[in-house]
Amino acid sequence: MDKKQILEEVLERMIHDDVTIKFHSVVRSSDGAFKNASDLTRIDERRKKVLAAMVRQEQLRSALSARPTLSHDKLATILAKQDIELEQLRRRNRLLASIIRRTTEVASEGGQTFLREFMRKQIQVLDEFEEEMKAGGER
Repeated sequence: MDKKQILEEVLERMIHDDVTIKFHSVVRSSDGAFKNASDLTRIDERRKKVLAAMVRQEQLRSALSARPTLSHDKLATILAKQDIELEQLRRRNRLLASIIRRTTEVASEGGQTFLREFMRKQIQVLDEFEEEMKAGGER
């Protein structure tokens, strides 16, 4: 394994484990791959990777600290609403898939004239679908 890959893995692990990234701490976390901090600072590519990881870690930490903590009940309510929305999206997906499937069947069976007749019959379903999509977006 080359040092570039080792460095990337060490930095990812440190971000994941929420270990503060500093040049010396990266050396300590590298299991001997890097002997001292100058192994990281004197090679421009390595230095930039460590600095970028520091910035990324700080952004993640500030994003996490800015989010308010929610109670278990509040999270359960949010999850229940998202489950309902997911089921609605699945129903819409099934409806669209059936319309496309049937349209393809009609087009292959009877050609353009038959397809126009079919689409006239289906316009109500499409209008209802559009109204449901609009109503879903207003929440």
